[in-house]
Amino acid sequence: MNQGMQIHMPKLGFVNKVLIILSVTFFVIESILTKMSGISLIPFFGLSAGTFSKGFIWQLATYPLFGRGLLEVVFGCLLLWFIGCGLEEIWGRKRYLWFLIFSTVGAGIIYLMVSFLFFAGSPVYFLSLTGLAGVTSALCLAYAILFPDQTFTFMLLFPMKAKYFCAILIGMSLYQGFFSPSGALAWGHLGGMAFGYLYMFMVAHPSFRRLVPGGIVERGSGSGGKKDYVDPWSAKARKKKKNHLSLVEEEDDDDKPKYLH
Repeated sequence: MNQGMQIHMPKLGFVNKVLIILSVTFFVIESILTKMSGISLIPFFGLSAGTFSKGFIWQLATYPLFGRGLLEVVFGCLLLWFIGCGLEEIWGRKRYLWFLIFSTVGAGIIYLMVSFLFFAGSPVYFLSLTGLAGVTSALCLAYAILFPDQTFTFMLLFPMKAKYFCAILIGMSLYQGFFSPSGALAWGHLGGMAFGYLYMFMVAHPSFRRLVPGGIVERGSGSGGKKDYVDPWSAKARKKKKNHLSLVEEEDDDDKPKYLH
């Protein structure tokens, strides 16, 4: 009997759960305020070069929690759920959280630099960077580095390996960065990828591991809390990962490929 496609949502880790709850909560608050009073919180909490230069420095931390549209929020939260959960499980809460912080701040810094250098005096200078796209782009890159041949179904329709999905994501961002009127947003997403990769490199490199937060983790109680310097992105760390995405298979046909969602 053909059971068709079954989708099992992975168990949410603490960090991802908090981020999703905050993103949904602020989106609902923003929607209600905009609808009832015409007041938007995005100019105050989204990140733009125009307002940041006037002292709104908190925007560098708050912009990921505010999304402009329902699809932006839903897609960002789903990527956190499906991809972020596996990475939080492998790296642990502390290291995963610092990876997100590096990616968030990095995306914001690159966005501000591009806006200051190339869009001063244009409407883009006051265009707010919002949403989880910078963070989720970094997560996609990290996942593709760790599990390049892991196959999942893109948009629940197209089977695709992680490395190809990441390559398409980078290509789309580069195209938007060069040819879109609001290309600074795309450069912000690429900045999230770059800083996420930088954090991974520094933690994996013995010379830099001591310098970055989360670079050194505690071993279990069997080692008496001994510091662990093992490369968390080694083959050993990869084997630790459990399949957190659902299998899609036909029950009576063992020759057909299995895919992960």
